[in-house]
Amino acid sequence: MECRLPVDKVSELRTGVAAALRAKKIRLRDLQSLLGKLNFACRILPMGRIFSRRLASATGGVVSPHHFIRLGSELKGDLKVWDSFLKQFNGRALVMGGVVDAFDFELFTDAAGGAGFGAYCEGQWCAGRWPESWVRKGWVKNVALLELFPIVLAVTLWGEKFRHKKVRFHCDNLGVVQAINSVTASSPPVICLLQQLVLRCLSLNAWVFAVHVPGSSNCIADALSRFQWERFRQLAPEASQVGLVCPESLWEILEVVPRY
Repeated sequence: MECRLPVDKVSELRTGVAAALRAKKIRLRDLQSLLGKLNFACRILPMGRIFSRRLASATGGVVSPHHFIRLGSELKGDLKVWDSFLKQFNGRALVMGGVVDAFDFELFTDAAGGAGFGAYCEGQWCAGRWPESWVRKGWVKNVALLELFPIVLAVTLWGEKFRHKKVRFHCDNLGVVQAINSVTASSPPVICLLQQLVLRCLSLNAWVFAVHVPGSSNCIADALSRFQWERFRQLAPEASQVGLVCPESLWEILEVVPRY
């Protein structure tokens, strides 16, 4: 029940990705060679295919193998995800089990634009207000960003529960569902969060996807995101008395995103 990538293949892939990150342009034949290695690796890392799509699309319309393709910020972002993962990848991955539902872990997430975010899982919880920097940048009006953040937070905090599994999240925001399933978006901060989500899933050998549920009832997380503590305790009396702290790393990856 284990898949392995040969050591020499992992080494070649690391070298190829690192070389592409240092370059501003890359020849078509070199990019095709790199894509071939990435696609081979994705035979045991299926979620990684998402970060090869834009690289493959960049080769469209280029005929001569000697022609150069510019590696823009989006392509570099995809390569950085691969680079971060490959630095700690040992070439082995267990075969994933069947699909499990986030509700099976009593996992709920929610966001309130005027207040903050909330995430709950089997008695543990995390809630907080949106940073003032988000208000200044106008990010609190980006509904997709707000709804995606607690989902990424949940995978960051409780991802070990998802190791070697395919996990289905429920969300009443169609934009977030599409963003998670396609791992693409037009919003720079949303893209940053998606990259963090995939990187975490790759390290867990997990696959996260989302389904749209109109008007989904999410009382526990809703109470957390609005800081309605009395209501929260009534809905989840077994919950921990003290919540977890949102990892600083999540805030840091968004600090470098330019204002849009």
